[in-house]
Amino acid sequence: MFLRLNAFDRRLADGPINALSRTRALFAAAPDNDFDTQMQFEDRMQRHCSGGAESSEGRTAFLEKRKPDFSQIGLTLPTQTP
Repeated sequence: MFLRLNAFDRRLADGPINALSRTRALFAAAPDNDFDTQMQFEDRMQRHCSGGAESSEGRTAFLEKRKPDFSQIGLTLPTQTP
């Protein structure tokens, strides 16, 4: 089990950290938001993610049939509140 967790940790660390941090922000805000506020917040986060470097790298990697390399993309702080 430890090896599986270690592999999972590595996949997260090598993944799109900006998209993951925005997802965490969405989860954190959900209990305090009404439905419409949460949907507006999710819309804003989707727009940030879809226009970012991680999204571009993911699309390019898909078209080139290779694994995406997010290692050179720095962390940009997500908007924390809706």
